[in-house]
Amino acid sequence: MAQLAWIGGGNNKASNPKDWSPTGVPQAGDSLTIAAGTINIAGGDLAGDPLMLDLGGPFPYLGPITVNLSQGAALSEYLDPYGTGARVTFNLSNATLNLQANGFVFGSIDPVVNLRRSDTFHYSVGAGSGGTVNLAANSTWVGDIYVHALGNHDYGGDVVVNGGAHASFDNQASEVDSGHTTVNADVVGVGSFGMGLKDSYAGHPATLEFSGSVGYGQAITMSDAAHGGNAGLVLQLDKPTAFQGSVTLVQGRVDLEGLATADSYTFKNDMLSIFAGNAVIDTLRLHDATQYGFAVEKTATGVGVVAIGDPAHPPAGLAIHMV
Repeated sequence: MAQLAWIGGGNNKASNPKDWSPTGVPQAGDSLTIAAGTINIAGGDLAGDPLMLDLGGPFPYLGPITVNLSQGAALSEYLDPYGTGARVTFNLSNATLNLQANGFVFGSIDPVVNLRRSDTFHYSVGAGSGGTVNLAANSTWVGDIYVHALGNHDYGGDVVVNGGAHASFDNQASEVDSGHTTVNADVVGVGSFGMGLKDSYAGHPATLEFSGSVGYGQAITMSDAAHGGNAGLVLQLDKPTAFQGSVTLVQGRVDLEGLATADSYTFKNDMLSIFAGNAVIDTLRLHDATQYGFAVEKTATGVGVVAIGDPAHPPAGLAIHMV
């Protein structure tokens, strides 16, 4: 097994022996590191070889590092910096990336991942780290996000997903247990979002925000069964009329933004209907799995669906619509 360090060169191809020190083409089982620069990985380049991103620390940080994956290339990467400020960018074009970004007591990392075609990306993030995922116009992201939280120093940070025109996130099985995850892209396909199901931490409850459309095949479950309940969970729907998925509410609240004219509601057969006068202005497929039921209340920005924590003092709610 050889130990090769990336030095880069004219074409920055991972298959170019002159871009490695000592000179040579990486073989299966080699130990590979990159501390700075750009590396282009195409097809089967580095197949079977883990590429260690040497993020240095705590001072100074090396980098920036740019990893370009194309033509079916696949890479699994674990980022665990000691310090703050690492700059790491992944560019995918018909490629696959399994990425885990873990900060530490002394630092965090917020990588940028750019998806350009039909790309598979699985992202696990925690310990104060976050990140940005950018979907180019007409691109498709197949994969998921796992923002975890295991304790005082291992809760996930903020993750932002941005989508260009006609871009989509084909979500498989995401989990958001802490931090604020914002999805500014249309969500399609058959999949799920869990909130607080695995390892949420009461001091840093999760917010999951959708600013675009969410398809019928997506199911969201809000609960903190593993930790005895977390009323801080928030599902925020910026365009509630574009949300076609289903919600199972155990704890927390669902914010339906922009429904300023709402004055009453009905709930029947797992369908919540919001009225303004005699007109239905929004519907939500809602499964009530709360212990004490839920309240539908007016907020400063719309309507909130709130799991009742104290049945003796429930929130003031909208009226039940009378036909």
